Amino acid sequence: NAGIVDLGNFGAQNVFSVSAWLNVGATQNGISIFLDASHGGSANWVVQAFGNNTYTWGSLSFTLSPNVWQHVLLTYVNGSKKCYIDWQLVASVFNPISYSGSPQLYLGNWPEGGRRFNGLVDELGGLDLALQYAAEAADIQNYKIKE
Repeated sequence: NAGIVDLGNFGAQNVFSVSAWLNVGATQNGISIFLDASHGGSANWVVQAFGNNTYTWGSLSFTLSPNVWQHVLLTYVNGSKKCYIDWQLVASVFNPISYSGSPQLYLGNWPEGGRRFNGLVDELGGLDLALQYAAEAADIQNYKIKE
C-alpha cells in the first residue's frame, strides 16, 4: 500500500493538536488523505481532499495553496475543531468526533489504499493539548525559529 505511514495508536483523544508543514500538489487524485485516524462511516476522523486542495475534517474545511509551503495546525477540544494556516485562524466549528475502538493514526493514505496524498509533509507533530489561540500558534513559530 504505497504512500502510507503508520504513526501508531492514536486512541480516543478528546483534546489534541496536530501540526505540520505541507506543500500540496496542484491537484489531488480523487479522494486524497492527509491524516486518517481509522475512520469509517461516521466513526473516528480523517482529513482529506476530494480532487482539489480543499480539505475536510468532519464539517470543518480549509483550502491550501498548491506548490508553496504552508504551516497547518489543527486543534480539537471536546468537539471544537480549529484550523490555523500560517498561524492565522481560517476555520472553526463545533463538530464532535464519535470514536469507535482505539484508532491508529495514518499519514498519506488509508490502510485500504487508493487515496494517496499528493504533496510533501515536513515536521509533523502532535500534542495531547490543543493550542486554541493564534498567539499560541505564533509562539510555536517563534520557538521553531529559535531552535
